[in-house]
Amino acid sequence: MTTAMPVPHCVINYYNLDTYNGVLKFLNEEISSTFLPYEDKTAALKMYKFLVKYANDDNLLRCHQIVCHEKKWLLAFEDCLNVMEFFDKQKSNWERRRSQRSRASWFSYIRRDFVEIFQDAACIWVRKAGRSSCQSIYTENPIKCLFITRKCSECRVKVLPNLDGPKSKMNDDIEELKKLMDVIINYPFGSDKPDYDRFNLSPELRCFLHYLNSEFLENVSPRCLLDSPFIWGDADKYRFLISLDYLLKSEVFKLESCNDALTTFASTNLIHWVRALYNKRVLYKVYYHSQMSYNVSRTAAVVRFCSNVFWHYNNYAIECGERKIGKIRIVRKLSEALPNLFIDLFDCCIKYACNLEDLHQPEMREALNEIRMQEFKEK
Repeated sequence: MTTAMPVPHCVINYYNLDTYNGVLKFLNEEISSTFLPYEDKTAALKMYKFLVKYANDDNLLRCHQIVCHEKKWLLAFEDCLNVMEFFDKQKSNWERRRSQRSRASWFSYIRRDFVEIFQDAACIWVRKAGRSSCQSIYTENPIKCLFITRKCSECRVKVLPNLDGPKSKMNDDIEELKKLMDVIINYPFGSDKPDYDRFNLSPELRCFLHYLNSEFLENVSPRCLLDSPFIWGDADKYRFLISLDYLLKSEVFKLESCNDALTTFASTNLIHWVRALYNKRVLYKVYYHSQMSYNVSRTAAVVRFCSNVFWHYNNYAIECGERKIGKIRIVRKLSEALPNLFIDLFDCCIKYACNLEDLHQPEMREALNEIRMQEFKEK
C-alpha cells in the first residue's frame, strides 16, 4: 500500500493589492508566508523552478512551496511586502502620528528605510549585471520586482525576477527606478515629480537622483551611475580617492580638464578646501607640511592632499596628541572636514567622462590594471 504524498495548503489571513498574507501548512509545519497568485500553472511552475534552482542566492525572494488555492496557483514566499505596500504602511503610520504633515516631516519619517532600501536595490543591480540568475532582474516595472523583508529593525531588499517580461534596455529600467523613487518621496502628496528642495534630501541622495536622469545615460553606463557615493561604504570611498589620484598622476585623467570641471561644478566647500581645514589640526598639519606640492589655485589639488592624508595622518596625529587611526576612520575625518568631497569628485568624473571625446582605451586599461595590482598587494 503506497502512502499519499503530503499536499501543501494555506490559510489566507488578508489580501493586499498584488499579494496575499497568511500561513503555509506543510509537513506538520506552519510557516508565515506571503503568497503571490498566478492564473497560469505553467508560469507559476516556471518561477518556482527558477527560484528553487537559485535558492542559495540571498538577493532573490526565497520560495517555500507552490500551492493550489481557490482555482489559483500561489507561490509561498518568505514573509515580505511589495515595495509600495511597505511604504503604504509607512504612510498610514505617519498620517496617524503626525498632525503637521509637511513634505520635510514625511521624508524625515521614511529617511532611514528609504535610504537602506534603495542603497540595497542599487547594490543588487550593480552586482547582478550579466548574471544568468538575474537575466530579467532589470524589469520595466520595479514596483513588481522589489520586495522588502525585515530582520529586527533592518530592511532587506529581495528581488522577484520577471521571467516572462520583455527584455528591456537597462537605460529604460534606470529611468523607471528613478520614477519609483520620486513616487515614494512624494507619495502622500500625489505627484510623481517632487520638488526636492522641499523634502530636505541628503546631498548624496539628491545627486544620485540627478545622475539617473536620461541626459547622462547617453554617455555613461547605467552600472556606473548606480555605483555612486549614495551607496558607497567608507572602504569604497578610500579606493575611489586612491584610484583617482593615480589616474591624475598617470595623466589618464587630464589634470587641467579635471580641474576645470571641479572649479565649474564643485560646491563652495570644495573650491575653498584649504580654508575648511583651519579648525582640523591634524589635517591642516598634513597640508601645511606638504603645501609646496599643491597648486592651491587648482581645486583638483585636493585629490593629492587626500592621498597624502592616508600616508601621513598618523605621523601628525601623534604630534597633536591624538591617537593613531585606520584608513576607514581617516575617510570619515575627510568627510567631516569636506562634507561634499566625494559627491563633487564623483560628479567631476561623470562630467569629465561625458565631455571626453577620446578615452585612449589602451592607456585606460593599463592604468586600471595597475590600480588592481596595488589593491591586491594591499590585501
